[in-house]
Amino acid sequence: WFDFDKIKPPLFIRYRKEGDRFIPFGQKVEKKIGKFITAQRVPEEMRNNSLVIEDSEKIIWLYPIRTCEQTKITSKTKNILQLEIRNIKSD
Repeated sequence: WFDFDKIKPPLFIRYRKEGDRFIPFGQKVEKKIGKFITAQRVPEEMRNNSLVIEDSEKIIWLYPIRTCEQTKITSKTKNILQLEIRNIKSD
């Protein structure tokens, strides 16, 4: 869930790339995604399959690992965006 008023549409979904940076939820400083997932000891399989969800200005979610601090819900939040990513298997 995200504070919708802090998001600048449109949203894009892509795989992470070298040099991507974001401010992880609960932190104050921007981090390189590669260094962040190494420090968090994210398993190799999850690293390789992680997605980046970004608005027109910033990464808002490193799926399925961590959302960003800038779009967190607070007591001042008025509009909430709920995002869900599903793996749809075709038969």
